[in-house]
Amino acid sequence: EEYILGWRAVFGVLAVAQSPQTISTIITLLRKQESFNVLHFFRRISSIITSGLQPVNEKTVPRPHKSFMDYLVSNHVDPRLRIVRDDFHPPIAISCFKIMDSSLHFNMTGHFTSAWFPATWTSVPHSDEQSMVRLENVKRLWDLPFESYCTEEAWLDEQRDGRLGPPLIYSCDSFLYHLSGAIATPSLIEICRKFLFEHFLFWIEAVALSYTTGYPMDQAELLTSLS
Repeated sequence: EEYILGWRAVFGVLAVAQSPQTISTIITLLRKQESFNVLHFFRRISSIITSGLQPVNEKTVPRPHKSFMDYLVSNHVDPRLRIVRDDFHPPIAISCFKIMDSSLHFNMTGHFTSAWFPATWTSVPHSDEQSMVRLENVKRLWDLPFESYCTEEAWLDEQRDGRLGPPLIYSCDSFLYHLSGAIATPSLIEICRKFLFEHFLFWIEAVALSYTTGYPMDQAELLTSLS
């Protein structure tokens, strides 16, 4: 029974994910089910999710054939294995909220902010090593002429990818997609409200940095209406 539940959870993510993700991100979205080894499972079904004889590791992006996924969501498959897409949007939406709740914070990549102008360089919002590193990054960029600052995009991209990471980028970009496919239960509404009050501005910053989502205010209006 536990194996069947794990099997359905994995293929449920594959069936409703807004975009293909690595096994590592899938494991994070599944919140690391202790009773089911997701990586080992993917290795056992490698012929289904990969082409050729590619090794399967946490960086692998599973891409099962469309006909196989169509079969899993049809009425022809054993009911124990059938994937009903509506069943998987709510838990993935909640996983996205949990990832954002634990990861989003102020000025994640050390960009310019109104809090860190030259006059306040001696006053760091949080006196820890990470804040000092971000402060040094801001000071370095501030001293550059405008022409040189424009060449810093590659460095900023590296900072963005390193600090956000695929699970957080996916969560920021896709949680509303999964939320719109879920029934608005009281607990889910409360999660939305908590997110709006505690992480909304940090989310806008992360979305702006990820470059993959459209204008964030369109999504903000949807989130507000849902909550």
